[in-house]
Amino acid sequence: MITYKNYYETIQSKGLNKTDLPMTLWKGWDFVNKVSLGGDSWTTYDSSEPIKRTVDLYFSKFEEFIASKKPDSKTTAKKKAPQKTEVVVETIEDTLMASSNVRQKMPKHQQATLVDEHISVVKRLEKELAAIPKMYSQDGKEKDETIVYAHYFYAQSDWFITEQNPKEDLFYGYTILNGDSQMSESGNLQISEFVKNGKVELDFHWKKKTLEAALYRADPDFFPAPKKAVTKTQVKPVAKRKEPNRTNKATRPSIKSNAKKVEALSVELKFLKRYVNLHNKEKTRSQIRLFISALQKAIRERKITKKSEFAKEITEIQSGLIMLHGGFENDTEKVIVKISEKRLAKILPVLGKQIQMQSVKFIKSYISLQGKLITNKQAHSLYTRIVRAYNAGKVTKRDKYWEELESIMEQLATFIQKNPNQGLLRIESRELNGLSGIVLGCPCDQDSLDGFDTIPERTIMNSMDIIKLNFKKLDFKGKWREFIGNPSKGFSAMIFAKPKMGKSYMSVDWAGYLANNHGTVLYVAQEEGIDETLQMKLREKAVMHPDLYVANYLPEDLSKYDFVFLDSITKLKLTPSDLAVMEANYPNISFISIFQVTKSGNFRGNNGFQHEVDVVIEIPEKGKAIQYGRFNQGGEMDVFDDMGD
Repeated sequence: MITYKNYYETIQSKGLNKTDLPMTLWKGWDFVNKVSLGGDSWTTYDSSEPIKRTVDLYFSKFEEFIASKKPDSKTTAKKKAPQKTEVVVETIEDTLMASSNVRQKMPKHQQATLVDEHISVVKRLEKELAAIPKMYSQDGKEKDETIVYAHYFYAQSDWFITEQNPKEDLFYGYTILNGDSQMSESGNLQISEFVKNGKVELDFHWKKKTLEAALYRADPDFFPAPKKAVTKTQVKPVAKRKEPNRTNKATRPSIKSNAKKVEALSVELKFLKRYVNLHNKEKTRSQIRLFISALQKAIRERKITKKSEFAKEITEIQSGLIMLHGGFENDTEKVIVKISEKRLAKILPVLGKQIQMQSVKFIKSYISLQGKLITNKQAHSLYTRIVRAYNAGKVTKRDKYWEELESIMEQLATFIQKNPNQGLLRIESRELNGLSGIVLGCPCDQDSLDGFDTIPERTIMNSMDIIKLNFKKLDFKGKWREFIGNPSKGFSAMIFAKPKMGKSYMSVDWAGYLANNHGTVLYVAQEEGIDETLQMKLREKAVMHPDLYVANYLPEDLSKYDFVFLDSITKLKLTPSDLAVMEANYPNISFISIFQVTKSGNFRGNNGFQHEVDVVIEIPEKGKAIQYGRFNQGGEMDVFDDMGD
């Protein structure tokens, strides 16, 4: 009998490809691969009854096909006279199945886009990912000796991988988040976080190089040039070196020389540094818009004021960014950003005035682990980094916060001894308050690849630890908090009502609130399309925003959105299984499904929809919405009440 336990073994033992099956089974073949992540995880199958029924039906059909396939004379002849033949992989599915390193380490959204033309790429990546050396094999080496074997990237963030321990789900490497080279550092990273993230990508064209060369390539304005680049025997740069038209390095001041060591870098310097890093980089309008939004938010919150030391420079770069944003023809266009030599000459001298203390960086890393379920390896990594810094003289006993570092090392050592696998790191309130005061203003709560939005699969925890966990919430405000509650990231919801009751009005209003306060929103208007009616709703609710997008179809790639409205499920012809697959592929996206209803008032579709979502919203009479879900039972809202939040 074919089950999920022996399905992939059967395929492998019989040497089957999708094309060997009847075309009626092809869709089932693809669906099982998506649901099980290529056989790596059957969690979605176990947790969803509709998906389980669909997959089991396919297994029974697949079993019938296997039973009906009789060995022909050629097969019999081969058994009698076996010959050595070279197995030729003809499809990308077969290549992936044979490439365990790629399946484990390539982001799932990239795997889903692979086609047969990528077979040679996957084979090459399989060898390169397998060649990453074991953990601690490059320990103690300087940046000019440490080799980077793989590179992941997203927007202005880079992860350079130098070591690995796949059995423990760990990489070791150097991280630059959001283009902030001053805050960059090395440490452990979980492989599964890269694979499931939905946005981070593996660099298919990476060629291994020293960490020193990789960092210089990522940010030549901050990291020093590789030592080999300045030796007398080095060949002089050819004409191509002029193409980037970078500022003459000799005229740039060293960012670290004579810098004042501070607990927290000033907000102005962070934005000025981020602005300089745009020079000669390829950017999209969306990336520039995000920069402008962050800058204007800091000004609104009075983190930057007219009395700020660098207010003039901030005003100038804001004007330059707005002008640059208006010069794009569309959202997909990419341009090379050029900052004038005159403006660079004004900004560069001030960037070296501050540098964050190494001890404070360690304290920030320690605080970021507070209240999280972390592995023994994560704690050991931070402990080792502090010891390395002390041995290298980067922190000394004369450091202002040496006592705090000693205490942190003691706490980490105790944690490592008590938790051989994983455990909850809990910092006492008094200690946490003191450490937080040191790094006041640091972005310790920003999302990164080092934290958990949810508890990892197959976890066993003590009940005393569970009640201490701090789960990330979206922190809804105003009428939406009263109506829905405070959902977690990646929640799911459904809305249903008869025509003309106000479900689209409420959906558009909610989409606008989310775009204005919580992330990027895609509203799939399959039912009404992009027309005058939708335009009127956007205007009446006054929810237009650069982070609110509308489409009249469902795109294949949803990775750049945080919230997706599906209006309507009926028109999009989606099933509970389709939604389950989307949620499995994009675990950090919140899906809000909108339904048509029957004459009796029940929504059109399988009852499986209602059982799978976190929030259910019904509009039984015109303009009156009621909500029942896991975050707030019995919430009510007047759909046409336009009072502000």
